[in-house]
Amino acid sequence: MSQEMKTTAVNSPTTTSTIPLKGIGAGLLVTLSAAATPIAIRNAQLQGVPSLYIITVRLIVVSLVLFPLVRYRHWPALQQLERRDWAFAIVAGFFLALNLLLLFVSLEYTSVLVNGVTRRTSPLWIIWLEIFFLGATFTWHIWAGLFLALGGSILVALGSTGATTPGSNPLLGALLGLLGSFCIGLYMLIGRKLSSKLPSLAYSWVVFTAAAVVAIVYAVIRQVPFSGYSWLGYVWVVAVIIIAQFIGHLSINVGLHYFPATTMSIFMQLSVAISAVLAFFALGEIPSPWQIVGSVFIAAGVLLATR
Repeated sequence: MSQEMKTTAVNSPTTTSTIPLKGIGAGLLVTLSAAATPIAIRNAQLQGVPSLYIITVRLIVVSLVLFPLVRYRHWPALQQLERRDWAFAIVAGFFLALNLLLLFVSLEYTSVLVNGVTRRTSPLWIIWLEIFFLGATFTWHIWAGLFLALGGSILVALGSTGATTPGSNPLLGALLGLLGSFCIGLYMLIGRKLSSKLPSLAYSWVVFTAAAVVAIVYAVIRQVPFSGYSWLGYVWVVAVIIIAQFIGHLSINVGLHYFPATTMSIFMQLSVAISAVLAFFALGEIPSPWQIVGSVFIAAGVLLATR
């Protein structure tokens, strides 16, 4: 890893004067969209819409919508990519599709809160990947914020006693969430490397298209029907596409220009607490006192790591 990249990894999250409002806004949008997405997904599932259908449609739609913009504005940049860069983009798209599948299926077995807590362990995976494979170094603010956020996540998970949380198999749902966190960690880490070579819009289109191809192949194999759902189910699918794909993932790709992958993941930890509040009003999930304390720890970790 070059000295310039090392310096960026160390200084970007702690020197706020060098981070423009665009980067801070991207981090805020990532947090809010990540909190609202599970609520929209759960409501679509309650209308009988299969998880794989939602994933496939959202990836197809965003790829088609972005293509004219990318073709007009960034086609020369795409033509300059080497075969190795395309290979990285395809791998990133694969892990994005796998993360989405694990996220959606996890929500079928456990609550919004537990799903969010397990998926937000991605900083733990990313930080070791960045150290061993990219040679990154981090200040004490990053380490302290990471462990505060993860400690809060553990309190939320262990505080399920006394909480009204639905789920036919919470343990399986939590395991799928953990696997999803590892996949999104790999996706963000690869994205950090590729985003320096492409504008965020062009990179987003590449990985979304690669993920769409993966999802289509799997949907065909599983013989998922692409029609015949209720109108309300389609409404919630559209909501998922807008909140998660256009707002959420586009903001992640923009934010990766200003923050290391680890800091972006810690940013998303805050969405766990927000999701718990939304789940209370929308789905009737009541958190326990320990889950509330854990959410405070998560918020403190985010503020410390991104101050």
